[in-house]
Amino acid sequence: AWTKEEDDKIVALVNANGAKKWSAIAQSLPGRIGKQCRERW
Repeated sequence: AWTKEEDDKIVALVNANGAKKWSAIAQSLPGRIGKQCRERW
C-alpha cells in the first residue's frame, strides 16, 4: 500500500523530473520500482 508520504513524494518527483523518468523517481522511493511509480501516477 502507498502511504500519504509516498504519494506526496511521487507528486514532487514527477513535478521535478517529469512523468517519464520512472527509474530515477523510483530511486527516491525505497522499495518501489519504476513500474509501480508509473502505475500509481
